[in-house]
Amino acid sequence: GGVQNDSHQQQQTGIITIATLLSSIGRVHQKKGNFPPAVAMFLEELQIREDFFGKDHTSIGATYTNLGRSYYKLGSIDDAITAYKESLRIKKKRLVEVDLLSPGSISPKNASGAASLQQKVKIAMTGGKLDEVAGATDSPGQPLSPETKSHSDALGEVSTTLNCIGLAYQDKMEFDKALNAYKASVKYKTLQVGKDNLDIAVTTETIGICYFNKGDYINAIKSFEESLRVKQLCLGLDHVDVATTLNNIGNVHYTLGNSKAAMKSYGRALELKRLLLGPDHLDVATMLNNIGSVYAEERSDEKAMEYYLEALKVRRKKLGDDNLTVATTQFNLGEVYAKTGYLDKALECFRETLRIRSIKLGKYSTEIVRVLDSMARIFLADGELERSLEYFADSYRVTEKHFGSDSMEAALTLENIAIVRIEQGLHDIAMKALEEVLRIKRSRGADASMTTTRMRSIQEFCSNA
Repeated sequence: GGVQNDSHQQQQTGIITIATLLSSIGRVHQKKGNFPPAVAMFLEELQIREDFFGKDHTSIGATYTNLGRSYYKLGSIDDAITAYKESLRIKKKRLVEVDLLSPGSISPKNASGAASLQQKVKIAMTGGKLDEVAGATDSPGQPLSPETKSHSDALGEVSTTLNCIGLAYQDKMEFDKALNAYKASVKYKTLQVGKDNLDIAVTTETIGICYFNKGDYINAIKSFEESLRVKQLCLGLDHVDVATTLNNIGNVHYTLGNSKAAMKSYGRALELKRLLLGPDHLDVATMLNNIGSVYAEERSDEKAMEYYLEALKVRRKKLGDDNLTVATTQFNLGEVYAKTGYLDKALECFRETLRIRSIKLGKYSTEIVRVLDSMARIFLADGELERSLEYFADSYRVTEKHFGSDSMEAALTLENIAIVRIEQGLHDIAMKALEEVLRIKRSRGADASMTTTRMRSIQEFCSNA
């Protein structure tokens, strides 16, 4: 019997060794960015562990997490979510099974802390609120008991996996699902470490970004402000991460049209990033660009030019002439030049933007439509009608390709073409274009008053001719 037991134990050890080795090889591939072989290693490891331990073993949760991360890096987001969710199921099961949740295994000295933690876990598992029991752990300043540490680790693992799920849904732009995952992650992390923790601040900021992308700016700013509060508490007032959150708050205010509040947040963020990163850092260039946009919105064109030019200088120095962020600043600068009548300078900026975006994104990218339209408007203002028509026609081709001929985007470009045709005196062609615009707008339930006014003007002109 003893020989058989030894043989079985050796077999068990051998199987575990192989699984561990596969995991190690997979993680090496992962770190080197070789994700297909990493997936293969983790799948083989998973098969061995499930055959030997069953589908609910703790180690299998870690394998699913590694598998999910590799799928995520490969861009297989749905496969990543499936793996993460299986990891989450196993880790939640472990959370319930750890010794701390078994009343018989709790020593008297940890009984009160264990009871309150049990209560907190039940609240988190059922989606309740934590306010009434937040902060109930072992006595402050005392080392965690082994049972409490095991439980704390399990809470952290659940929180981390929920963050992974949130990130995957965020990449899919399924923001409601991402928010559900991130909020659950915050609940579990709060159970583990309390409310004023840097990890929670980071997740709370990500929640704010999801709200911002959804267009829910009120909840976005609430999340960013809570993240800022905790970051300042944990890191101090003068920290780069604090500046990043200030920038996000500024973005919300700018989007809402609150220029003064946006400028206040952007200004403080710029001050911090210059101080901590130096004047030639790319983050500084981002802040300069953002402040330039606020000045442009306020029609403080000279100040806008000043900040855009400084941002452009830093970005060119760090990134070269052919970078997309360089193109963004070139375009912004061109818009200000166009508003202030510096049409040659505006065209120079737009041409450079068009060149960069065409190289990096292709000639039919939607990112070049605004550039083409802006150039066409300058030629129209300058009386170069054929060139204006050429650029509006290019814009229409890109718009039609991406959005379809019945889209509002196509209607807006057609209306611009009609304006050029009116200036050329080609009223019949202009009228046909405007009739198509009118049809699209009515089918979309959009305001067509401007279009009908232009059509009426053509009719009146033709009748008086």
